[in-house]
Amino acid sequence: MKLFLAVCVVVFVMGLLVSPQSQAKPLRILSLGCDFPLKTETNEEHEAKALRNENLVKRKSPHELVVMAGSKILSFKDEPPFDAELDNRTYTFCDHHDGYILILHEDRGLFTGKLVDERTGRILPGGQEVIFSPSRNTYFVSEQEDGMEGQIWKIYASKSGKVLWTGSSAIEKEPKGGVAEVLSEPDWARSGVLIAAASCDSDLTNKTSQVKLKKVNGTFVWRPELKCGK
Repeated sequence: MKLFLAVCVVVFVMGLLVSPQSQAKPLRILSLGCDFPLKTETNEEHEAKALRNENLVKRKSPHELVVMAGSKILSFKDEPPFDAELDNRTYTFCDHHDGYILILHEDRGLFTGKLVDERTGRILPGGQEVIFSPSRNTYFVSEQEDGMEGQIWKIYASKSGKVLWTGSSAIEKEPKGGVAEVLSEPDWARSGVLIAAASCDSDLTNKTSQVKLKKVNGTFVWRPELKCGK
């Protein structure tokens, strides 16, 4: 009898672990990000601190960053005019974790990134933030364009670096136009589906709902659809 009760308890616990509710929760296995500039220091000061314990990334000169990966020496050189904000191209070390190195790339007003696979030396598209899916077959990135409302969100294939989806965290609604739906807190569900917190721009209560990126009739859409402005 005791053995039977013990088996029942184990089965019940295992059922909870694989329940649909647990599957809907986010599972951030590997993420990298650029959390600067901080209010109290510049990009250069923040990078200098990050490089103190870094073996694979070095600042060779004020305008050249060197990454050693996959038996290669990769050079990331800034492009002039160096003192013209939003009109130059610069590279700054951000993060290094679990086999990947993230470099912030400010490209004439577009704040994006380069993702380096330290095992192969391959340079993949990156962003200000990179979040790998549970399988690591795909990864999410966020970019910011100067003057643009919202962020640019993308999903890439990890092996090829091919972009699989592009969208915005600020969704316009027709026919009135303007930003109606705001997305935040991107992450991956355990099932491998991209999820986010969604809210209506006109909602002053800051209420959010979880939405999922789904493919409907060959097009990626966020579901469930919020009824903003209706």
